[in-house]
Amino acid sequence: MITPMLALGLPHGSDWIWILAIVVLLFGANKLPMLARGLGKSIAEFKKAKDEVEREFNKALHEDESKKQEKPVGTIANNSGSNNEPPKQA
Repeated sequence: MITPMLALGLPHGSDWIWILAIVVLLFGANKLPMLARGLGKSIAEFKKAKDEVEREFNKALHEDESKKQEKPVGTIANNSGSNNEPPKQA
């Protein structure tokens, strides 16, 4: 089956060999380790930032849930005098 030249998707088969040859010609064999190292550092930095955002999101979510479970500050524990009227004198 013949695939169109502009098909979307990953290269396959011998396409990778051509891509590797072009990269070596463009950047040279000396620069490839530096490029790979920089790519690795940037991926690690991205993962660290993603984990930090997830940690902050979960922290805020748990704080919000704990605030909902707490009793409001102005409530009275028993029902006597709960309508904020002064006590009646006999």
